[in-house]
Amino acid sequence: MKRNQRQVPDRSAALFCALALLVSPSPGIADEFATVDTAPEDCLVHASLVVNPGEPLTIQLFDGRRIDGKLVSFDLEKRLVTMEHWDELGASRSRTEADEVQRYEYSQRSGNGLGVAGAFLGSVVGVAIGWKMTKNGDEFMAGLEGAAAGGVIGGGLGYAAGRGMSAGDRPAGAITCGER
Repeated sequence: MKRNQRQVPDRSAALFCALALLVSPSPGIADEFATVDTAPEDCLVHASLVVNPGEPLTIQLFDGRRIDGKLVSFDLEKRLVTMEHWDELGASRSRTEADEVQRYEYSQRSGNGLGVAGAFLGSVVGVAIGWKMTKNGDEFMAGLEGAAAGGVIGGGLGYAAGRGMSAGDRPAGAITCGER
């Protein structure tokens, strides 16, 4: 090797390993979403995988009664369904034993709610950053162009982040627990 020549380390192996880790599927992510399509034998467990707390839910009992409200929780150990109901007197909660439930009916869920909120918040932050980064002296148009670009970029990133954090789309449906 010549005297003033630097030796450059070979980074190709490290780069290959990093790319392999990025491309390979994570087993934790695959297992998290794979269980919803396969219906478990236990109706309560299946319902807990499909319906999130705070969502509207109607349960039909084996004795014919129907209970409408919002889901508070599924207690898998005690096998209880806790729901919240609203009427003219205010809110009340009821607990129902899971073995009494014949059918769980849930409504459609749209995953756009957090996406829209993220787009709005991202746009506001993007406008502020874009305005500040391109504001040169007293020239108004330079700041305006930066604000517009920042709003578009920030809104798109905010929508993507919000949509990624949402519970996702789900069509309306029902889980039938069987006959007694």
